Amino acid sequence: MSKLFTAAIALTALSLPVGAVAQSNGADTSVSDNSSEQAPTSPPVAERRDYSFTTHGITLSDPYHWLKDPSYPTVDDEDVLAYVKAENAWFEAQMAPHKELVDTLLELPLLYVPLAKGGDPHEIVKARARQHTIQDLLAWLPRLGMIRETCELLKLAQEMERNDMQGDHPVGPGAVTEFDRLFANGYQAIVR
Repeated sequence: MSKLFTAAIALTALSLPVGAVAQSNGADTSVSDNSSEQAPTSPPVAERRDYSFTTHGITLSDPYHWLKDPSYPTVDDEDVLAYVKAENAWFEAQMAPHKELVDTLLELPLLYVPLAKGGDPHEIVKARARQHTIQDLLAWLPRLGMIRETCELLKLAQEMERNDMQGDHPVGPGAVTEFDRLFANGYQAIVR
């Protein structure tokens, strides 16, 4: 099976709402939300404001200069904070349908014990399949412009390994970690 096909399957699985199967069966999957705020239906668009500066005799225009808070790393500009909150609300609304999937993945081991050290072949195959799926997603998400989602996936993989090592479902001594490789490949895909 080609990597492109595997990535397409994984992306399709991640893009389906959690209740998609139940809805096709006619089950009620509505979620009541008591908050008065509606989830944003489109991503925020940063306002373009005229700003230019001259350096080395060249005048440059930066219509998004207003997003650079002069007091950084403390951000106290109300316009910048409002825009960042709108971006975060959009991101959370897009990730909300995947919460159950993320929670399920966190319960699954990403580490495995090699056969030579007494590992279970079935568990090795399952862990390697999860690693390859994450690897393919890390390669394809940045190509689709989904940089933030790529970073979230890296964080999820790190949490999955941390859960494996801290006792939620300990894998055992000699477990093989792949996070360094996942991180390197994910970072390289973002930079490309």
